[in-house]
Amino acid sequence: MYNKSKKIKILFVLAAGKLYREAVKRDNPYRYYAPTTLIQLAALVPKYLNAEVKIVDQGCEVFSDDFNADIIGISTITCAAPEAYRIAKIARKKGITVIMGGYHPSLNPDEALKYADSVVVGYAENTLPKLLIDYKNNKLKRLYRDTSKTLLVKMPELDRKYLSKTYFPSSSIETTRGCPNGCKFCSLPPMVKNRYWTRPVDEIINEIKTMGKNIVFLDSNHTVLKSHYLKLWKEMENLKVNGYAAATLQFASEIDNIKLIAKSGCKGLLLGFESLNQESLNTVNKKFNNVIQYKEIIKNLHDYGIGIIACIVFGFDYDGTSIFEKTVQFVNDTKIDIIKYAILTPFPGTPLFNDFKKKNRIITEDWSLYDTLHAVYIPKKMSPYQLEQGLQWSFDETYKIKSILNRIFRRGSPLIHSTIGNVIFKRTFSNIIPNKNS
Repeated sequence: MYNKSKKIKILFVLAAGKLYREAVKRDNPYRYYAPTTLIQLAALVPKYLNAEVKIVDQGCEVFSDDFNADIIGISTITCAAPEAYRIAKIARKKGITVIMGGYHPSLNPDEALKYADSVVVGYAENTLPKLLIDYKNNKLKRLYRDTSKTLLVKMPELDRKYLSKTYFPSSSIETTRGCPNGCKFCSLPPMVKNRYWTRPVDEIINEIKTMGKNIVFLDSNHTVLKSHYLKLWKEMENLKVNGYAAATLQFASEIDNIKLIAKSGCKGLLLGFESLNQESLNTVNKKFNNVIQYKEIIKNLHDYGIGIIACIVFGFDYDGTSIFEKTVQFVNDTKIDIIKYAILTPFPGTPLFNDFKKKNRIITEDWSLYDTLHAVYIPKKMSPYQLEQGLQWSFDETYKIKSILNRIFRRGSPLIHSTIGNVIFKRTFSNIIPNKNS
């Protein structure tokens, strides 16, 4: 039971998967931008509680087990869940109250409750303050669920002093949340129930004015509501900043959109191409991606000085082993600036997981392997081993020095940002999959 007269010590931890934790141990924690999860949580602590708040991001610093607090809040995705549960066990042994949230606990609250005293399902803006008050009054509930329809209105001011400029040379901000699309492999739609929130444009602009030159929009899908993104980017034209965002290929297929964001300072878009196989896209409810348009979209973005980070997934049911060479050739031909390959991953709580589970295609439920770098299910047209080796081959081929130079020295390339991105990806994804034949 909590002593009401005592000052509350709160520790927020962003758990990281093995790949990022090992990078930190090698003193290699560089990220181009900062996730705002922890500073958002810190901002939600009611001022009148007079709490002492500390945050730790395992993605950029080593987290010691020698921690102390009254209450610990752990946010985690699936591949970091085992680490989050390990921390939770240590905390409970110390008598620390454990709160868990993030994608994995939100989609698997019953599992998370085995390790936590309370679980926050969904976003925390409207639940965390209530949870902390309940905690102070010794009335903590087991489950707090977000049902808000006005999530991003009058958000609390974020205290960016917590973020290290050494690791995060760019400023990051959220302008929307959620996604109305229902891609079967994505954790976001089932967590937010296909809801979509937009933040008032004047609030966004006022916050950007306090930030640096390079602005990264953290939105999962920045370009859903046309009236919102048109107003935002028009307002940004006078700010003279460099903007980077995640967008849909639908958005990028409209030349007027490209002209607008280029004029307003957009230097890069993250785009989910996902696959070069239209049949594969159709099976995961992503029919709105049109493979025939890919080359034209890439050319138009490059012509207007906008770099591309392409997300490409291997392992769909129509993918055979030829998909790897076909994809790498496409990347080389179009000179996409930065490429993030991934293995199709059926995250627990998604329609894809439920489908694969029903068909006995799930190989393992070791969540640490659900990092998009390991085959955790049985593919249809290749073996799990072939899928993993194909992923590694694609990374190796794409991030050869010759291939990198071919991309970064294309006409109109954002040279500095493209070089940094390619170096980081080469360093991060070299030899991630062990060759079982060696």
